[in-house]
Amino acid sequence: MDIIFDKIRESGGRITAIKKALLECFSENHCILSFKEISGFLEKKNFKPNRSTIYRELDLLRKFNVIEKKEISGKSFYEKKGKHHHHIVCVKCKKIEPILMDNVLEKIEKDISREKDFLILNHNLEFIGKCKKCN
Repeated sequence: MDIIFDKIRESGGRITAIKKALLECFSENHCILSFKEISGFLEKKNFKPNRSTIYRELDLLRKFNVIEKKEISGKSFYEKKGKHHHHIVCVKCKKIEPILMDNVLEKIEKDISREKDFLILNHNLEFIGKCKKCN
């Protein structure tokens, strides 16, 4: 976490108590988090910030390239920056799990970029279905 703190300080940011708590939240959870999950974590840590404060802090963490915002099935989630991955989403219980597909998608992305003469900056891919429990 010290590396992240240094990165924020170097970018002109301050390490506030709420920012520390948010970073702890993302460190303890290895996949995407909804706003509700994030605010619930903060409440358990005895923080009572209003919605706009939480969103402002999340935006700052995005600006410092510590977390990223993802849209899955039309809903916003936040995730600690790390190895690029995708998700499977159960339509019944709403469980979301990460999956890795590195080699296959990297080749497809390179082919698309070359064939279309298009610089791909990012992509999103999610698989929607039913988990084993719900099927």
